[in-house]
Amino acid sequence: MVKFFQTWCGHCTRMAPDWDRLSKEVHPSVFIYDVNCGDEAELCNENGVSGYPTIKYYQDGVEKKYEGSRGFEELLKFTKENLEMACDVANLKDTCSEKAQNYAEKVSNNYKSAFR
Repeated sequence: MVKFFQTWCGHCTRMAPDWDRLSKEVHPSVFIYDVNCGDEAELCNENGVSGYPTIKYYQDGVEKKYEGSRGFEELLKFTKENLEMACDVANLKDTCSEKAQNYAEKVSNNYKSAFR
């Protein structure tokens, strides 16, 4: 799950504490990232971001736009109901399929510099 934002965006600023809390409390099988579009304009353009914040998530390699509420409880409920997997990214080798391990490695390597 990726939040694309701008530092000047009031909605992004108000949402930041809930997003940060989500990143700490979500199941380890869910990746939570921020992309600062002021610093990563090309990446944001490649992902069709035109408003802020834009939240996207990826399932089975398919990009989807999150359209739900932006509060912590709603975001956590969405991740629990839609994104959590038995695969634990903190223990890829022992809990994830080979496909999941390869995907996690690809995501980590491709976006390491863009995400904080």
